[in-house]
Amino acid sequence: MRRLLLAALCCLASGAASAVLIDSGDGSENTSAPPDDPGWSHVGNAGGLTAIYLGNGWVLSAAHVGFQDVIFGGMTYPGLPGSRTVLSHDANQAADLALWRVSPAPPLPPLAIRSSTPLPASEAILAGKGQNRGAATSWNNIGGYEVLAIGDMRWGTNQVDTVGEDVSVASMTTRAFSFDFTPPPPVLAVDLRCEAAHQTPLGECPESQARPGDSGGAVFLRNAGGAWELAGVLFVISTYIDQPPNVALYGNLSYAADLSYYLAQIQQITAPCGSGPDGDGDGAVDDCDNCTLVANPSQLDADGDLYGNACDGDFDQSGWLTMNDFNALRVCFGESVGAVTGPPSDPSCAESDMDGTGLISVADFQLWSRGFGAPPGPSGLAP
Repeated sequence: MRRLLLAALCCLASGAASAVLIDSGDGSENTSAPPDDPGWSHVGNAGGLTAIYLGNGWVLSAAHVGFQDVIFGGMTYPGLPGSRTVLSHDANQAADLALWRVSPAPPLPPLAIRSSTPLPASEAILAGKGQNRGAATSWNNIGGYEVLAIGDMRWGTNQVDTVGEDVSVASMTTRAFSFDFTPPPPVLAVDLRCEAAHQTPLGECPESQARPGDSGGAVFLRNAGGAWELAGVLFVISTYIDQPPNVALYGNLSYAADLSYYLAQIQQITAPCGSGPDGDGDGAVDDCDNCTLVANPSQLDADGDLYGNACDGDFDQSGWLTMNDFNALRVCFGESVGAVTGPPSDPSCAESDMDGTGLISVADFQLWSRGFGAPPGPSGLAP
């Protein structure tokens, strides 16, 4: 009996936000950063699925996750409309990978992305929005576990199985590498499937298997120098024909998009600006500053039009700041949009929060008045 069924990781569990299941302890462990943390805080919750923060305001996930706000460290970072880009596998097909921006940018350093195809048998750390493990079970004499609909962010380990596969699901083709969910060694035998630092006090490896719902999960591998790099994004699993949907079985495969294959595209889209003049002194060089004459370190751009809120009083997108925009601002006066001052009372007023405080106040009217009768900007990003 072979693994013949490929299924996107968002689609099989009815209503469950599921993901990395581990084969050690009682299955509920590993919900905080692992030893020698590879980037745990960069893995966030995207609508019950998973997305990864790369840096410079950009997040990466499986394309079938869709455009989402993302939660990192308990804080929600809204996605910027219009910023989503699906990566290309080749000239004719999309890959199951997408990038989009969030604003404000999370206070996290950039992640290093692997530039070469993983080596078979390399140990990896997998992390995603997790599903707890249920009781041990078997199906057709194959061992495994029942799965529960209770989920946490969790990490586990596994070893690269195959590399260089082009996996096609739902009209998308993605260069991938895979992991095989393998059973533990016999009792009293040494578990050699992971580094000693990742074993439990009983010497068990947290062997992991992706589950439906784990779309966008992160795969970290060490480079030749021993440093962790982001190497893959979980997007699909392979199960046995007729395998019940509520079990994880030994021999199931987890597939991750090979980011080294898509690295040039990722760098082209997400690359921050280099050195250059910074006329307003806000830390963003003019060529990449969405308000070149108004200091706005957060680069907040609520409507995603490449003009930052601080210099974008054109709320109706007419190309000019007019009395129509003033009236829209007046209607929003006193409303909270949630960034700083608490839960939003009117999220539709987010564009009117020109000073980024989360509250529409007199300060926003003062910023707006500077541009009355003129177009928004100027912005180093807008054409």
